[in-house]
Amino acid sequence: MNNQNGNSGIYYRLRRLSLFGVIVVGFVVIIGSGGGSGGGGGGTVAGGGAPGSGQPGILPLYQYLVAGVGDGITVTVDGGVIRINADTSTSSGLSGELVCNTTTEECAPSTIDSGSGIDVFDVSATLFGHFQVRVKTQMTFAAVDDRPTSGSLEITSVTQGIVSLNMVSSPAPGVQIFDDSVDKGTYTWQEFYDLGDASNDPALQLATFAVDIFLFSSGDMMNIAASGFDLIEEIDKLGVNSMDEMCPAFSNSSFIPPVGYVDQGMMNFQWIDDNPGDVGHGDSFRMFFTDCWDVDDQSIDNGGMDMVSYTEVTNANNIITRIGFEGSTQGKTGGVFFDNFTSIDIGVSTPGQPLLIDSVATLEGGFTVVFFEP
Repeated sequence: MNNQNGNSGIYYRLRRLSLFGVIVVGFVVIIGSGGGSGGGGGGTVAGGGAPGSGQPGILPLYQYLVAGVGDGITVTVDGGVIRINADTSTSSGLSGELVCNTTTEECAPSTIDSGSGIDVFDVSATLFGHFQVRVKTQMTFAAVDDRPTSGSLEITSVTQGIVSLNMVSSPAPGVQIFDDSVDKGTYTWQEFYDLGDASNDPALQLATFAVDIFLFSSGDMMNIAASGFDLIEEIDKLGVNSMDEMCPAFSNSSFIPPVGYVDQGMMNFQWIDDNPGDVGHGDSFRMFFTDCWDVDDQSIDNGGMDMVSYTEVTNANNIITRIGFEGSTQGKTGGVFFDNFTSIDIGVSTPGQPLLIDSVATLEGGFTVVFFEP
């Protein structure tokens, strides 16, 4: 991978991992019931849904909270190591509101709360050192699948001081950047994203990198958890403890897999019955990838994700009022945990030859994520 601007390869791989478009162009999560009965408090645990529907409905608005568990998530790339934590002892985690379509069950963020934040620790001392990202004023989105048009972020770095970002809506949606109160310019979102590769200014590099990691910690974490909701519902309908789903084949995209990888990998999803009874509240699940080709990201996924202590609570009208992975079950801390999960980045390859591996990012650690009635 190219190593411009003198930074470690982890800088560029993490920018790929962060899927910048998640919030820059909006993101959508699906909130739906995993089904099944079980124990719970504060409401009625979903157990089959309304007559004729089979599943509970959802609210038009939810609060969300993403928080690190323990030391948060550790990412290792090309010898570089960083640790990312949405620590609720130093910030409010990552919180805000989602607006939902109650028919399609699609939800998207409308706000990110002031006080939300992450801490990033440069364990390998190859990047920007320890820095914090905090939402200073609430970030808001003008519409679903749109960019944030108001709000501000503050990045505090041991090496760079304070870098501030104001979200603007005119003359075009974008970001105004200040380095210790010095105006570094206003950029459209695309221009801002390009700064990470085009600029030699360490303040601008830090700004793009910090925002990428912030969005990876919020948007991607919610999407990962929400993907579990669909799989829980599917495994419940099938009435099995484990199911396999085939990943896209390399050959379907006219590619030859890297040497040692199969043409078509798979994902296995397993139900762990931590709360005796049907699939549902209090149970845990495991997702395991084997040579799973991600066509959109041009990467290969391997390794596991554990989804522990599933929460699903409904009200008297059979509407979900709380759903996520949190708390504890059978002595296990609730949340979503990476277990030697690797994302393998594909580099420039020769047509007709096996694809070449550029870098491997390994993720460990976990977070809790929950959506709940305001």
